Amino acid sequence: MCPVVCRRTGSDVKKKNVINFIVLVLCILITVASVMNVAVDNTEVLALAQRTACEGKAKCDMAQTAVMRLPIWQVITFSGGKQIVEVRCQRSVIAFGDYSCKIVSQQ
Repeated sequence: MCPVVCRRTGSDVKKKNVINFIVLVLCILITVASVMNVAVDNTEVLALAQRTACEGKAKCDMAQTAVMRLPIWQVITFSGGKQIVEVRCQRSVIAFGDYSCKIVSQQ
């Protein structure tokens, strides 16, 4: 309790409401983007991952063996012959932007 009567002015309440609304909208946008990263068709991402696993070779016999989809990135595992390649694809800005892929492990 305040020793003196504490009052919020109308402008303080409006500022707080605006900030709360902005935070709510950002939370909703990030949630929707995260769900879309996991739930929507990722055919293009898989093709990009395979090109990355094949290191740009025109003829490549790498077969997709596993996919792990998370809201922030996707990890796709390919195998061909005795080689296993794990490729991580993620968007340029957390849950937004274009995907880029890189090899994270090779065995």
